Amino acid sequence: MTLISRANTFKVPFITGDLVLSSKKKTPFVPPTINYDVSTLLNDEDIKYFPNDMAQKIYIITPHLILAMAGVVAEMKAFLKDLKIRCSYYNDLQPEHIHQFLKEYDLRKNYSGSAFFMMLSNHGDNNKLQVSHFDSGEWDELNTPIFNDLSSIGSGSETFNLWASQEINFETTSTLGNPDYALTVSVCQAARLLGIERVTLATIKKAWGAGYEVAFYTGTHFIKLDEIVYLIFECAYDEEGNISDPVLTKAMYYYYYPEILRITSLDILEAQVIEKGSQLEIRGQRIQVGYFDIPSLDIGIIQSSDNLPDDLSFYTERVAASIVVTQKEAGIYDMAFFNEGRDGFVKFQSNESFTVSLPTEIMEKMRAGAKKAFLKV
Repeated sequence: MTLISRANTFKVPFITGDLVLSSKKKTPFVPPTINYDVSTLLNDEDIKYFPNDMAQKIYIITPHLILAMAGVVAEMKAFLKDLKIRCSYYNDLQPEHIHQFLKEYDLRKNYSGSAFFMMLSNHGDNNKLQVSHFDSGEWDELNTPIFNDLSSIGSGSETFNLWASQEINFETTSTLGNPDYALTVSVCQAARLLGIERVTLATIKKAWGAGYEVAFYTGTHFIKLDEIVYLIFECAYDEEGNISDPVLTKAMYYYYYPEILRITSLDILEAQVIEKGSQLEIRGQRIQVGYFDIPSLDIGIIQSSDNLPDDLSFYTERVAASIVVTQKEAGIYDMAFFNEGRDGFVKFQSNESFTVSLPTEIMEKMRAGAKKAFLKV
């Protein structure tokens, strides 16, 4: 059970995939968002599948071909292996090569319980970009003012589309059709999902989530976004709709090694908050550190994690965050932002320090947005 979403955000394609693998048997499971075994909390009678592991589900087969999958692990592994082998035969991969592979693979027999999406980019006459799409499965589609054309598939599809279609106030310095706009939209949605998961377990209860890969085409090749940190702040409404000071509770840093996505997961148990002019600085005083090595489906975690560094330190100016506001029994309100550049950073030095620096303007806008949302209820 899983989620793939593809968004053609005003002609800029982005792909998002979750990390959860699941089974019908309940086993201990620790997601990066929470850092403790959540299986004891999954007791609803309607739960049929339980999260039991994590794996990458988006693959850059060649610099110009990307694959995203959802479904049965054995089917996905076999499909990925055979596709990689077939694509290695060609110096200049063309759409007809993919069509021929799919025709010979017999999807009804070998891939009936799963789904995929592939995108191939080629430069044709006069160096004009040509994009070809290939997919299987029944996709749920919608059109929203923020995401434009959005499709998803998997156990998380219904909920993902519901949240994506909610009334969303969105502000950015980027313009429609600009890759930066599409990047901000996709990253903020991933941040929202992580925040909702931490506070409600809503995604985990439906056997999807735990973390998200975001992939896109740069104009020359496909990449999966990394060197990004996702922050989760938590706070609450008072009776007048004002929010308490958002408390940073979680930081998750994503970095890709060959075949492995490492998520460094920090629980901020105690921190000092300082305003320095136009900057808000958060200094961790008590941090619980963990990490998760998420393998490719076609390689074993024991085999692939051996040579990774022990030092979990990181520095990034690519900062996304979710701010989750609770309102007693009325549910939650979730906000997100994405900031990239020198005016914000997160720095973690193992066994030494943890520092977050953000423009105070961001938190002021979050407060104003939360107030407006409260007044609409």
